[in-house]
Amino acid sequence: LNAGTKAMADYIKVTANAFSAIAVINASIMALGFLTFGGNSMGIMLNNYSSMDTLATFCRMIMAVNVIGGFPFVFRGCRSEAMVLLNKRQAAKGRPGKVDERKVTKIILGLLVSCSLVLKNAGFVIGFNGAVMGSAIVFIFPALLFLSHLGDVAKKGQLMRSQRLEKWLCRFLVGFGALAVIAGGSVSVLNTFFPHMLM
Repeated sequence: LNAGTKAMADYIKVTANAFSAIAVINASIMALGFLTFGGNSMGIMLNNYSSMDTLATFCRMIMAVNVIGGFPFVFRGCRSEAMVLLNKRQAAKGRPGKVDERKVTKIILGLLVSCSLVLKNAGFVIGFNGAVMGSAIVFIFPALLFLSHLGDVAKKGQLMRSQRLEKWLCRFLVGFGALAVIAGGSVSVLNTFFPHMLM
């Protein structure tokens, strides 16, 4: 996609419409949940409903099926990426060769089971993951990718003045994202384990 072309204009239009629609949908769902239960809303919205509520019980069953059925796919992707990183690390140390897939599987499953035995509140896991990874995905990762691209451009001696400004803006976004990760993660931990400290 080249700047100033119709394809780029269409891409920007579709992207803006998609993000706007997602923002409206998410904001609506959060507002409805909060307006229904107030400040006592739990992290998992279905936990706010009575166990006698037929529709809520049905939704819990569907969520259980979704989690159980989706776990193998998510785990396979996580394991594959972990193996790629470990193989690259071994190659960088001068020890090329594939990492044992069974060992990686046992390590990841062991970590997940250990966490599930310690953390009883799934709402905390969802909230902490959203606070940390949400800020990282929005602020940190895109900025780091663009900084890496600008580094390649600079090596070729093709870095323009406007791109130098973008470089500093990206560095600011990385720093701001790191602060957002720390703040969001800290609030999630305090809200779950030390709620009296937030009062």
